[in-house]
Amino acid sequence: MPRFSIVIPTRARADTLTHALRTVIDQDYEDLEILVHESGDDAETANVVAAAADRRIRHIKTVQPVSMTENWERALSCTTGEYVTFIGDDDGMLPDACAAAAGILGRNSADLLSWGPACYFWPKYVSPPNRNRLILHLRRPEIVEEHGSRAALEIFYRFRSDYSRLPTIYNSFVSRALIKRVQARAGCYFIGSAPDVTSGIVNALCSESFLVTGRPLSASGLSHHSTGHRMYFSSDDSSRREAVVQAFSANGGGTPARNLRLFIGDEMLKVKKQMFPDAAPSFHYRNLLWSALHSLNETPGEYPVLLAELRDAASRSGLSIEGWIEPPQMLSPVAPAQGIRAISDGVLMDIDCSRAGIGNIHEVTRLLGALLPSFATPELIRLQEPLQSILPDRNTLLKFGRDGNGLLFLGYGWSESEEWGVWSLGRSSEVVLSFSGRPVRSVDVCVHGRMLVRADGSRSRGAILCSGRRIKEFEASREGSNISLRLTVPPGEFVNGDLVIGFEIETPWSPAEDGISSDTRRLGFGLEEISIACAH
Repeated sequence: MPRFSIVIPTRARADTLTHALRTVIDQDYEDLEILVHESGDDAETANVVAAAADRRIRHIKTVQPVSMTENWERALSCTTGEYVTFIGDDDGMLPDACAAAAGILGRNSADLLSWGPACYFWPKYVSPPNRNRLILHLRRPEIVEEHGSRAALEIFYRFRSDYSRLPTIYNSFVSRALIKRVQARAGCYFIGSAPDVTSGIVNALCSESFLVTGRPLSASGLSHHSTGHRMYFSSDDSSRREAVVQAFSANGGGTPARNLRLFIGDEMLKVKKQMFPDAAPSFHYRNLLWSALHSLNETPGEYPVLLAELRDAASRSGLSIEGWIEPPQMLSPVAPAQGIRAISDGVLMDIDCSRAGIGNIHEVTRLLGALLPSFATPELIRLQEPLQSILPDRNTLLKFGRDGNGLLFLGYGWSESEEWGVWSLGRSSEVVLSFSGRPVRSVDVCVHGRMLVRADGSRSRGAILCSGRRIKEFEASREGSNISLRLTVPPGEFVNGDLVIGFEIETPWSPAEDGISSDTRRLGFGLEEISIACAH
């Protein structure tokens, strides 16, 4: 059985630390070290550790406060486990996390075991509608998936997935061998101002694959202490300004972007510059701006400021966002829909914890430990790698869902992928089908997807283009929202082996405008599959 190190970096947050620490003490696993690594020297923190009275705990202080990245790097240097994970001082581990991880790693040799955490908003969270709320998207708890690291990194750098889908130190057990490989290559393990984000990048960069268990092993806690959430999601100006000052200090003097997508983009660039400046994956700056544009409503009351910042960022990069359709400004947050319900790819739990008498992360992890199915021997599934190119003499089916094989063919104009497929945003988008060689005969291309239908029954219209030429028009109505489009493409339409298929949407609109949900993105075409039939 492997030895685990669970690290809790902290700085004068005894009120949440006491509950986070209890979740780790609950682990029924002996070969475990618990490292509380403190930036500074806070008496209340010392009292919390002393009261825990567990022989597996070590408490190390820097005495003088240091930046987040430095504190994390120092903490990592003190660990002794074969596998290491970090949790925030408002996060929690599920009671059987270490035992479950040991079982999986005992049957499957791997540098990385990752999972999707549950999400708990503490009672004093910055956004009142979310306070004391627990959210868990449970997909397939009975399986473990093996993901290709390079493909995951490529998709992330094209802004087709969120950083939480990477194997970060916050949602993974990371092997000592992998940590040493990163340090040998970069001179350190943690890079930049957001070590949770950048750890996922370096882990994927220095590994071949990673395992993902469908059952969560931790809960991510979002409290009034969460600096990032105070910066980007708080409606309180003074709280936001204070968080910016803290981030400014931790950033080594640089001012963080006010748009979360731009901030994460800056962190991605830092890692690329330090570890793979001239190697793949490339950084798609236009996709970053596109993602930032459609996230303008994430920070309450900041829409005009964020839009001005985005325009400035585009100008400095030599790009323009003029002509892009902005999402409608959402003036007030939408109350969450709560309960436990089946969705297309599993079960969504959205629980008002106050109704269950729950008010901290320790109680949340105990609830999840009781609710979730016991951890049986999971089945290992190796996911299909996304295709880099299409063979010109073979029929191919491309899928554009979250783990689809066609994601690397998405050009500009798309959102992050979902389980079923991916939405285009705004009026225009492109798919660039790269063939390994130019077809010698015509190719039949069939596009399958969907469109949103407005509540008033009006039709949604669009057109499909081939190499810039408008080929077919299509529309959706209440009677039929599914779209199937068939094209016959002669060899002359291919340019250097590429076939560019475009989508033009007459009037993209957002679900928020129709009261369907709080989603303010202006959605166009929902791409599910493209089938390609090559003549033999």
